[in-house]
Amino acid sequence: MASVNPSPAREPLTRRRVLSAALDVIDRDGLDGFTMRRLGAALGVEAMAVYRHVPSKAALLDGVIEAMLAELNVGDPMPADWRGALSTLARRHRALERRHPGAYALLAGMPAAAYAAARPVVADILSSLAEGGFAGRDAARALRLVVRFTIGFALTRPSGDVPPPHSDPLGPVLAGLADPAEEDRLFEVGLAALLDGLAPAEVP
Repeated sequence: MASVNPSPAREPLTRRRVLSAALDVIDRDGLDGFTMRRLGAALGVEAMAVYRHVPSKAALLDGVIEAMLAELNVGDPMPADWRGALSTLARRHRALERRHPGAYALLAGMPAAAYAAARPVVADILSSLAEGGFAGRDAARALRLVVRFTIGFALTRPSGDVPPPHSDPLGPVLAGLADPAEEDRLFEVGLAALLDGLAPAEVP
């Protein structure tokens, strides 16, 4: 009698696995192409099975935000000086957008509670800001401004064709903005200007 090989056990469905799969589907299909049915297919289950781990699609997307922000904790320790810490955070956000181009737009409307997912990094940055002379809420404001600048910069990147330089006086400007290398330089210039403006006020 021939032996029968048992089918491999299916990996248990967990909230973490659901969020990871959702992030993959959104990065592949974009937010407009994301559906619970596609998520279920990626997990090998019916879409309704997902709701045992997240109560709604809105809660699922909030979880995807948390999963992305948790990636900010990964990497070398944050610099001890406030300027270096904020610059590192901004560049990690920039790398996050490149890893998750489909899902990154979710950060534009993230709930305040989502910041908890990046708690280790946030705590280090707030400590650096306090050591650098940012008092009370000024430290939180500085952190929030840098995050909003980085998210806004990513979500307003020019796309599509630009007119050739000889046909439009704005051609060279538009062509430069569409160049990825120029985008990186523009980001660094803007970040430096923002940090210059955030320098803590001197105590009279």
